[in-house]
Amino acid sequence: MENATSEIVKPHTQIFCTKLCDLIKNGISVVKEAAVTSLGTIVEKIEEEFAPYFTSTLQLLIGFLNEFHTDEYKQFRGRTIEGITLICNAVGNEVFKPLADDVIKVLLDIQNNQLAEKDAQRMYLLSSW
Repeated sequence: MENATSEIVKPHTQIFCTKLCDLIKNGISVVKEAAVTSLGTIVEKIEEEFAPYFTSTLQLLIGFLNEFHTDEYKQFRGRTIEGITLICNAVGNEVFKPLADDVIKVLLDIQNNQLAEKDAQRMYLLSSW
């Protein structure tokens, strides 16, 4: 996906998003991580054209950050933070603005209450700010 142009990706956005969100919901941890990364890459290609899928996708990803707290999901949570950051940056301020408070709230909660001393999420969280 990294080398695909937006012209290649745009016609298949709905299919990609549906499949990747399904993999994020139902896959094992490694599959979830790869799907979140792929989703971020796709949105970087199509930017504001992702707007119709933005709210539902972001709510799904924020939900996973609120749901998965155990150590085995730290890397997935980090990748989810990265994916949220890429997606929000790609769609632009106007599309992002309605959910900005939700994103900031969950990231602050992770930063203030959920980080261990040596935590895989720390790098992703620092990059997101």
